[in-house]
Amino acid sequence: MRFTDHLYVHNLGKLKKIRTHGKRLAITSLILLVASSCLSLQREDEVASNISPNVEPTNTLTPSLTPTPTETPTPSLTPTATPTSTPTPTPTPTTEPILFTGDPIGATRREAEPSGRTRCGEVDTLDFPMDPPDAARFARGGRDFGVFRSRYDKYHAGEDWWKSGGVLGEPVYSIGNGRITYAQPNGWGRDKGVIIIEHIFNDGRKVLSFYGHLDEESFEVFYGECVARGQLLAKVGNPRTPPHLHFEMRTHAPDQTLGGYWDIDPTTAGWIWPSMRIWEERVRAQKGVRWVRPFENTGIEPIGRLPSGRFAILEDSTFISVDLETGRGVEFLTFLEEPTNAAISDGKLFVTQEDDVGLIYNFKENNLLDINPIGQFPTQPARNQLIPRPGGGVVIAAQDGLTGIDANGNRLWRVELNSQLLDTVTLNETIYISTIGDNEAIWQIPWRGAPESVIDFTGKLQASGQRVWVYGETGLHYLNLNDQTPNLQTVATYDEINLGRSSLTALGNGNVLLAHVDGNDQRLIVYDTENRRTWERSLRDLGRSNFTLANLMGSPYLVSESAASASSDLSLYELDIETDQLTKILEAGTRFAYPIDSWLYPLDTDSFLVNTGGGPMTLFDPKSAE
Repeated sequence: MRFTDHLYVHNLGKLKKIRTHGKRLAITSLILLVASSCLSLQREDEVASNISPNVEPTNTLTPSLTPTPTETPTPSLTPTATPTSTPTPTPTPTTEPILFTGDPIGATRREAEPSGRTRCGEVDTLDFPMDPPDAARFARGGRDFGVFRSRYDKYHAGEDWWKSGGVLGEPVYSIGNGRITYAQPNGWGRDKGVIIIEHIFNDGRKVLSFYGHLDEESFEVFYGECVARGQLLAKVGNPRTPPHLHFEMRTHAPDQTLGGYWDIDPTTAGWIWPSMRIWEERVRAQKGVRWVRPFENTGIEPIGRLPSGRFAILEDSTFISVDLETGRGVEFLTFLEEPTNAAISDGKLFVTQEDDVGLIYNFKENNLLDINPIGQFPTQPARNQLIPRPGGGVVIAAQDGLTGIDANGNRLWRVELNSQLLDTVTLNETIYISTIGDNEAIWQIPWRGAPESVIDFTGKLQASGQRVWVYGETGLHYLNLNDQTPNLQTVATYDEINLGRSSLTALGNGNVLLAHVDGNDQRLIVYDTENRRTWERSLRDLGRSNFTLANLMGSPYLVSESAASASSDLSLYELDIETDQLTKILEAGTRFAYPIDSWLYPLDTDSFLVNTGGGPMTLFDPKSAE
């Protein structure tokens, strides 16, 4: 689950502010990215690529409305219940490890064979140019593409690969099957050798990979030769700068070195962000992947399904409608000031900003929006989360209070508090909200009523059957909704729960599945409606990871994400409880790690939208991956 702070990145010289999100069904909690010291080579700037994801720009809106809220009495708070203890089973000190299967990237690898398109064999998948396949030993490389460097007065057209301790003499490998179009040991003169390879994909696409600053005595390949993915090309040489590999991917100049820098944004002149493209192609080649949307910017938030069936996302200050058949996007609304949050409720889009006015938009028949808002609603000039209300409208959850807004923008009620939203679920047209802060509590909001604080406790929430499960820092509980006053029943207690890395999801018949992380272990646990622990297996073989559970069409899935320095890896598993087996069905990643942007969105079409923070977005169909 994710909570975010203000962060900044440099995007080809333009400073962009990254939005602060509330919690969604997200893959990670906040991960602190550790800043490492830079070598004297060059400073690596945080950049976001301008690779175009086929977005068609439209009008820009500057809202300037004044709210006219309808005041209603503030509801009074009811006395809160206290937790009721029941016998709590003691967790087993050790448990059997779960069985891991599946290698979706490995399944794409095959021997290079001549085809009608190329005698050197088409690309099966791509590896990284140093320490293949995953470049696990290299913390540096993948983050400085497109950076403007004042000493050259140009933009960097590639990535510089190096690591602590130096890379002089380190081997360099071909990223994929292809043909050598350029191989000159003195291609860059005093800055050493250059190799260029042409790669052809099975759909006819072509791309060039470029390797610079190579030791002239170490060349293993020659012009016109076929090479295989992972084949040794040469070793890193000793140029005028400290030793490193200059690595490019581009679509032009198969026999020209071009100097490594360019006068304008290189993505507009035929260059590609190399590490981004490698991960995009790795994901695209896997079974079950319907499309891949290239990384465009940080601060990507899922909004939800539009009435047309398309999917709305918020990128920075622009709303984009994504075609779920193709992955292509159309901008439909842009703000000059960054929205703080948005939600779709009863076919209308509700948007808040950092002022006291929220805006409501309605959809046209052509599936886009009226350019002018159809209404407004009062809000607070603070960060907030919008929760759709059953029957239309939203609940605004901000640190200073909860506010109910109807479908026409009228304020229904308001409760003052000093806490932040932790989680929310809806059961039987009643919204349940947990908050953290000075007023830590679980709130119950009936469709036609005002909110009540039902228990002074908090945790992650999950509705399963007729029960609301509560997974807090002391263990697993549930809200007993059968009594006139809801009360909290304890199911199991645990020590040292790492709630940020843990997760829960519903199973059939009201049961619940935990991805539980504590100081001793990380494991999957099932509890039934009789409060019995019916199954558990250890996840310790996954190493330190952040977990998210999801249920899609009755089947449970687990996402694990691990981050190390500049890179992160995201894996989606299908869980089979009867066979004690986790099968990896999707693997994604990035070398521009931004894990607070990672999220998983289950769709009602047997598929997931999966966004890798700082990497590609994909629509994934688990059943097609079998």
